[in-house]
Amino acid sequence: MADVKITALTALTAADPANDVIPIVDVSDTTMAASGTTKKISVNNILGASGTATLASATITGAATVGTTLGVTGVSTFAAGTALLPALTTTGDTNTGIYYPAADTFAVTTGGTERMRINSSGNVGVGVTPSAWVSTFKALQASTYASFAGNSDDKLTDVGNNFYNDGTGKFVGNGYAASYSQYQGAHRWQTSTVSNASGAGAALTFNMNMTLDASGNLAIGVAATGTRRLEVKSAGTSNTTFAAHFRDSADTLLFHVRSDGYFNTGQGTLSPYSNTTASAANMFVDSSGFVYRSTSSLKYKTDVKDSIHGLADVLKLRSVTYKSKNGDDTVFGGLIAEEVHAAGLTEFVAYAPDKTPDSINYGNMVALLVSAIQELTARVQTLEAR
Repeated sequence: MADVKITALTALTAADPANDVIPIVDVSDTTMAASGTTKKISVNNILGASGTATLASATITGAATVGTTLGVTGVSTFAAGTALLPALTTTGDTNTGIYYPAADTFAVTTGGTERMRINSSGNVGVGVTPSAWVSTFKALQASTYASFAGNSDDKLTDVGNNFYNDGTGKFVGNGYAASYSQYQGAHRWQTSTVSNASGAGAALTFNMNMTLDASGNLAIGVAATGTRRLEVKSAGTSNTTFAAHFRDSADTLLFHVRSDGYFNTGQGTLSPYSNTTASAANMFVDSSGFVYRSTSSLKYKTDVKDSIHGLADVLKLRSVTYKSKNGDDTVFGGLIAEEVHAAGLTEFVAYAPDKTPDSINYGNMVALLVSAIQELTARVQTLEAR
């Protein structure tokens, strides 16, 4: 049959990819002609609608719909700088896309600026290249300083500012660093001991500001020990810092404990100073610092015996006046503990940890004076009876 020349073509107003066909010559099929057999193929056959299409390259100028997955086969690596989905553009924006800036690193840009990066360790940076966290950490870092990190090995979750951990603590930049973490059931609040002025990568040391352990024990200025419900560690040892300081809404001092051990019971309306009584003193502080209530009832006593002391012992004592080394020029009257001890009246002396005389139990010495008065009274009665 002679070739028929196509002299005119009419444009299709609507294409049917399944039924509109294209003539081709299958040169491997010589059943009808030595040069090959003319056959037909549809657009769907070419694009692999019922199979897989392999294309050297393709440009899609309109919208593309992917039914299941979009994959790239035969490619195991990308060179640094390769755009995976380039030219995802909007009007006036020609530098928006997803690209591969370094080995095993994925990044997203908009308007020519990198907005997010996932590095080879799986750490994510939003608006910043993520810091080099140690491999056991997975971290999200935003705007240089803020970070959220986790470590499954230690069951650690950390929210931080101006720090990262690449095996040791490091500053992201200048200034102080802070961290709040949940670690093995405990909450920990930490800040850097100094403000960094050496730039990124400077060594970081955290100060433990507060911890709340899994048992509900709270420690301020130190890690919780698990044995104290509340523990406070002062920032120093002098009279310039405090371990605790309490004031009311009018800023009136209620109570404070200074770092040198001094404590003040305040100036409130019902403070110990303002809340007076005519009762005798009943408090005792021992050499270890423990406070006790002093008692006199028989129910608190054992081995009660008559005192053997009397007037002769009283006459051994020296009554003195003195000024306190820790006070002003106020003059006091009293006795000397060492002299009471030397007189053999050890029942009335309180001793320091090194067993040396430290103070006198003045209230108890009333018993000594009672014995002396009774002895004097007996003598007077004897003289009067003569």
